[in-house]
Amino acid sequence: MSIISVIIGFVFWWACHILSYTTANYILNKKSRGLTKHRKRSHGENSGGGKSTSGLSLFVGSVMDNSPENMALGISLVTGRAVNVVLIAVIFISNFPEALVSAHGMKTNGRSKKHILFLWSIPVVMGTISTAIGFAVLSKTSPAIISIAI
Repeated sequence: MSIISVIIGFVFWWACHILSYTTANYILNKKSRGLTKHRKRSHGENSGGGKSTSGLSLFVGSVMDNSPENMALGISLVTGRAVNVVLIAVIFISNFPEALVSAHGMKTNGRSKKHILFLWSIPVVMGTISTAIGFAVLSKTSPAIISIAI
């Protein structure tokens, strides 16, 4: 695995991540434009789209972070021949507060518990599929490709 492939992977994935996250936030803010007044305020609940988009923005970010993390988990299943407990703990610890704040934001915005649970089942399904992809597909590729993909 060369340092060049790691750098290429880092730049490519972060550029894609930034572009797609910014686009998703733009769409969420555009949809909620009628819900917030005084969008020029620099702080408070009316800045950056207000309460109406905060929970969904965190949800979108979590969904985007979910796939690479779980692909790494799938690859670790092949290399370690067992579940990497430390990796699972790190993934859980990093995502749990984000999920709590997102769910609270959605609840405060009037979303039902059923709707919130349905939304958060999406990353669970995506994570399971990403882990399977990491295990079945990426584990059989060269380390250079894996460093670009993750």
